[in-house]
Amino acid sequence: MNKKSICIVVILLLLLTGCDNNKTLLNPDRPVTITIWHYYTSHLQEVFERMISEFNNTRGRELGVIIQPKYQEDIDLLANKIKSSGEKSLGSEPLPNIIFAYTGTVLELDNLNAVVNLEDYFSDKELSEFNKAFIEEGKIGKDNKLKSFPVAKSTEVLFINNVVFSKFVDEANKSGKFDKVSVDDFKTFEGIEKLANVYFEWSGGKSFFGVDATPNFISIGLRQFGNIPVIVEDGKGILNIDKDCLKVLWDFYYKNIVKGRFAEIGRYRADDMKTNDVVAYIGSSAGVKYFPEEITIDANITEPTQLLVMPYPVFEGQKKVSIQQGAGMSVIKSDEAMQLASCEFIKWFTDPKQNVRFSYETGYLPVKKSEFLNEFQEKEMFNLQLSSQSNAANIIKVLEVATKQFDEYELSVDKEYKGSFDFRNAIGMNLSYISQIFREAFLNGISSGKIYEEVETTCLDDKYFEEYYESIKRAFEDIANK
Repeated sequence: MNKKSICIVVILLLLLTGCDNNKTLLNPDRPVTITIWHYYTSHLQEVFERMISEFNNTRGRELGVIIQPKYQEDIDLLANKIKSSGEKSLGSEPLPNIIFAYTGTVLELDNLNAVVNLEDYFSDKELSEFNKAFIEEGKIGKDNKLKSFPVAKSTEVLFINNVVFSKFVDEANKSGKFDKVSVDDFKTFEGIEKLANVYFEWSGGKSFFGVDATPNFISIGLRQFGNIPVIVEDGKGILNIDKDCLKVLWDFYYKNIVKGRFAEIGRYRADDMKTNDVVAYIGSSAGVKYFPEEITIDANITEPTQLLVMPYPVFEGQKKVSIQQGAGMSVIKSDEAMQLASCEFIKWFTDPKQNVRFSYETGYLPVKKSEFLNEFQEKEMFNLQLSSQSNAANIIKVLEVATKQFDEYELSVDKEYKGSFDFRNAIGMNLSYISQIFREAFLNGISSGKIYEEVETTCLDDKYFEEYYESIKRAFEDIANK
């Protein structure tokens, strides 16, 4: 046998050995246990962990994979725990095999070389079946590889208590005392401001509207005007906020909070609706389960609600942009068998048969393209309609609007960079905090007997916007130079 023939034989033997090794990495006679940290609570936790049990008893049993879920409190606390574990801080637990996390948290782990490039475990054909925007969101780091896999997504929509809203529109329009209002006003932010002003007068001084996530409002609002707030190059952020665009958002949010047209009282706006402090709010489509079934009029009177869902509003003349959000699953580097087992679970969970069922039971949106979902969507919608789930009708309403919104809007997400999570929170929470401070100042001024116009002029002075804008620039520099 000549040297060339010997080389061919050796190569063939190596390839065959490699194939055998891959087959034996997962063995039902020697199952591996995969730990996953998640933040799902209540009904979400029940559905998710039920599906894990299904995997363990079916596909997992065939492969020799056991998934062990561990609830780790809310997403922010989970992010902090992941960070501590990744940095191996004193007293921290070792990282699990799979984490639920937003891409900012995953980026920090990627900088520690702790997360798997999932493109090594999914073929191009498999990835092509997913919504492209979802896959692109999960590509992070200097190599721009897929480190966070989409498993369930949401967007933001308008939640409206149609019982109160319909009564308001009917009576306000019939009175002839106010500008005509209608449900079409919800299409734009300017229309919402008009509704809030009329409702304030009609109701004798009650607030109308609220925003659940101020950081999202700022990011999406700027993008509707074509302004990307932070440009990312080589993993670093470059501040790019257009001051004039930001001023439009400030005027809409700050001034209406201060004057009492909008409200931000409880932790979430669904809480404010339950206490009859808002009639409508922008919130996550996945938060439909928190929409109240009834509102409290006073201490002894409650009234049932009726959900009306509208697409995310747009500033007049600007682009239809809405957010895509939802933590993905990331696989932590370990041995090859553990990594392969983790990816097998992700493939099973994102298969339409499972993923659509999870979505329709929880209010999230499935992650594959619509052509792969249709037959499963019809089945799960039918099952949901037949179910005893109290908010089934509301989930269907939200999913119908959100799915259409995904088709008609540009889906946006901020690209991750060093400090991106902290900066987004800073610009959002600072606006919320300032608005609340001056709302109190406004009320105190009125109650102390000062002239309304004088108090309004003082509290709505544009110098406070200038201070806010400068604080944003300082916050970005501080975070970028940590």
